[in-house]
Amino acid sequence: MRILVVNDDGIQSPYLETLVKVASRYGFVYVAAPIKPQSATSHGITIANKIHVDKESYHVSGSEKTIAVDGFPADCVRVGVALFDTQFDLVIAGVNAGFNIASDHIYSGTVAAAREAVILGLPGIAISTHYLDSLNLEFKVGLVLEELIASKKYLNFKLLNVNIPRAEKVNGIKYTTQGRRLFHAEFSPIQGQEDYKITYSQMIYDEPNDTDAYNLDNDYIVITPLTIDQTNYEDLKKLRK
Repeated sequence: MRILVVNDDGIQSPYLETLVKVASRYGFVYVAAPIKPQSATSHGITIANKIHVDKESYHVSGSEKTIAVDGFPADCVRVGVALFDTQFDLVIAGVNAGFNIASDHIYSGTVAAAREAVILGLPGIAISTHYLDSLNLEFKVGLVLEELIASKKYLNFKLLNVNIPRAEKVNGIKYTTQGRRLFHAEFSPIQGQEDYKITYSQMIYDEPNDTDAYNLDNDYIVITPLTIDQTNYEDLKKLRK
């Protein structure tokens, strides 16, 4: 099995090495990661006429080959698929330092990388955890990949968004719906400058017990299937009447 691993936190993220270490149990792992952090860049791609790829300066332990890309996470998927002389079976993005639950995935470069894989015809898994640290992360990533790869479930899906709780001991794995999570932004002027300080505060909602947010808060690893097609078919029916 050949696995392409990408992330949005950059080539030097310690969580990247953890993912590669676990993924290498299942086959040959290749890494294409951004040279610098690209958090919250969503599904940006480079449309200039060139992109810099460093093939020499970095090596992630456990990988067959490592390249660093001066671009977005989605670029890394495109570059990895194009430049590595291999046919990939799966793309895994992560492990992201910061949850990507509910509507977070819209902004996430990690989820965008997995989505780009699906656009290119490959199954994509995005994996995220707490932004500070995640206790026993290697063990918990192992649980995820055992659930999805060892069981060959990855053959039956296109795009999965996985979030791992920070807790040292998890209560299990649950397949969930996408929850609701929004942030309110306040802009405070910085005296004497034309700049503003941005402060985000989370808006709290009562979450149904089948959502990613609810179950993550209850120390479950949550796996949410996402779609590329964003058509609202209910509204489409109304508009066509």
